[in-house]
Amino acid sequence: MYKLNIHNFDYLRLCIILLNLFILLQALPVHFFAENAEYLYLARYYSQHPLKIFFVVPFVLENRGYIHHLFFYRPMERIFFTFNYIIGKLNPLPYNITQGLLFLILVVSIYNIVHLISNNRLSAVLSVTFFLLIPTNYKIIHWLGNSDILSSPLMWISLFFLFIALKNNNSKLLFIGLFFTLLALLTKTSTAIVLPINFFLFYIFYKREYRLNKKMFYIGLVYILCLAILHLILHGIAYKNVKTYHYSIHLLYRIGFNNIFKNIVVYYKIFYNNCFPLLFLIAFILALFRRKKDYFLFLSWAFIAIIVYLPIYNYSSKYFNGMTVGLSMFLGAVLADYIIKSKGCKWIGVIFICLGLIFSIPRIKNNIKMIRHTYELANKSYLLQKENFKRFQYLPKDAIIYVDDDIVRYYYLWYLALMDREDVKIEVVSSKDTVKPEFFFEGETKIIQEPFFMIIDKLGDWRF
Repeated sequence: MYKLNIHNFDYLRLCIILLNLFILLQALPVHFFAENAEYLYLARYYSQHPLKIFFVVPFVLENRGYIHHLFFYRPMERIFFTFNYIIGKLNPLPYNITQGLLFLILVVSIYNIVHLISNNRLSAVLSVTFFLLIPTNYKIIHWLGNSDILSSPLMWISLFFLFIALKNNNSKLLFIGLFFTLLALLTKTSTAIVLPINFFLFYIFYKREYRLNKKMFYIGLVYILCLAILHLILHGIAYKNVKTYHYSIHLLYRIGFNNIFKNIVVYYKIFYNNCFPLLFLIAFILALFRRKKDYFLFLSWAFIAIIVYLPIYNYSSKYFNGMTVGLSMFLGAVLADYIIKSKGCKWIGVIFICLGLIFSIPRIKNNIKMIRHTYELANKSYLLQKENFKRFQYLPKDAIIYVDDDIVRYYYLWYLALMDREDVKIEVVSSKDTVKPEFFFEGETKIIQEPFFMIIDKLGDWRF
């Protein structure tokens, strides 16, 4: 039986932590991006009005465009933004450190859950390895507005403690798990759907095998469902109280069954371009021969995480992160089992796995190259943004600056407010050649929606 004590801290887990710290050190010199301005603006507001962090009815910004996070009831996310703003103001380093540490917690949680369920360290190591080799997962470190960086670690920590509590019949661990569940549910709305389903599936799959405590499960499930329903109600109230035109069309525009088939194509392309389709196909076929509960639990988690987003019009790979957790767990569990426990004709499975790994080497190399490319461009972007901030500071009083896009105008309005330079006026021009170069602030990003949503920095595509 898996027990939570200091002896369970093995050297493999330590190596994973050290590897993550090395990776995260490469990510530190990343400056804010254009769309980060809105979250910084919110953080500044909540730092001045801390009690409003817990208000259900959001405040409305006048003449500042719209911030979609205003109609989400996510107090934990507000606390996260506000905490970093109080510490770092407009210094990106504290944000990068805290988001990097949360990424580390997520990776360790993946290791812990796979080890707990499979009781196999190799499965846990391979799961983490696959997760770290998927480039889209690094988006959650850099993108300040991505709530997955906070909700994912909290959700998997809560599930880890809930699973241990059921296996060990430990009410203290159940309380810890439910506490993290509360934090996770107050971070992201989709967690209110994904977390209780994942908890329920674990119990259904293993209630007889582990002789899980039925009473503790029902207590936990009722608690989770009550919190989830309450959070969804509060979320609905928050949305209903937003009266502006932009907000009123936002949800109707983004959610609909007509988006499902289009998103299936989008997520398939993201999967094909970033994950390991050949290895996944081999692992899926091999899983059908053994049909272990572990495989189908992890695979269920992957599909649940992505199904939640299918009706949402987004074209964004940032929503793909939830699926990569379950997908990585599935690949790690299947491959490790066949490598360790294969006998006789089952060696055929090992041969197919080896062939799959050999043919996946170009993909692995390309993914590593994409991750390195991310950090190289991030370093260049850091220097570029520092220069932009200096330009803001030295603008003369009541200056007029020019931008090439109306959306960019909103970003700079937020930045100027953050720097207490609201005296500066902003106008949109069709060509930068019509104004003085020192007063022209070029749009920092371009948005491409085909073949899927992609943000391209002036320095190049580095956020996948």
